[in-house]
Amino acid sequence: MKRILHHIRKFFFKSDFIIWKWLLKLFWKPSPHKPEYFIKRYLGKVNDVYFIQIGANDGLVRDPLIHFITLHNCWQGVLLEPLPEVFSNELAPLHKKRPHIHLLNAAIGKEPGKAVIYRISFSKKRWATGLTSFKKETLLSKINDGYVERNAKKYGDSLPINPNEWIREEKIDTVTFDQLLDKFEFPRLDLLQIDAEGFDGEVIRMFPFHRIKPRIISFEHEHLKMEEKLECFELLKEQKYILTILERDAIARLA
Repeated sequence: MKRILHHIRKFFFKSDFIIWKWLLKLFWKPSPHKPEYFIKRYLGKVNDVYFIQIGANDGLVRDPLIHFITLHNCWQGVLLEPLPEVFSNELAPLHKKRPHIHLLNAAIGKEPGKAVIYRISFSKKRWATGLTSFKKETLLSKINDGYVERNAKKYGDSLPINPNEWIREEKIDTVTFDQLLDKFEFPRLDLLQIDAEGFDGEVIRMFPFHRIKPRIISFEHEHLKMEEKLECFELLKEQKYILTILERDAIARLA
């Protein structure tokens, strides 16, 4: 039943039906415990929004931007997703009718080229691809706390006997923030959305604040170590951002 509901949801979110948009506008009320609430609060009345999303995955499940993209053709942005099969099979079909949404099969990096990323080896389902990270320890923590085993059983995936085989490396393409800004030439950046499974702090440190400052930065702090988390918060405060800390995420608003 959940799988059927997921496909129905995917069908409507990739459509451009007027009635569907009307229903979303009427009934969708984001929770105040989610980033969507603050994105709507700070950007809901902006005529045209320019954004970059790092780690888009399938663009649908637990995605904080899908409602805004569906409702507003004036949202123009770049979505980055490094895993080729997720990009081709999920993200690209979702947005293929939206010329204002640009998709890149890549991750953000310090240098353009190739980099190693860590992923669950035995499943390509959403629960598994969502754990993909540049930091192997993020996946190891999910194995150690039983999350991987629980979800494998829940979604019918067979676990390799040797836990050392649950994670594998994969080479993916990387681009820099400067490359994105040069290519798309946005007049400003209203939103930087990050979901990088423990790499969010590094992504923020890579951002060229001397060149442009996003009006809003939304990111996950859940997988950051306390020291890294505090360093990230301090960096944003130095850049004149006001922070709102949620359970899993954080919202930084330019003062």
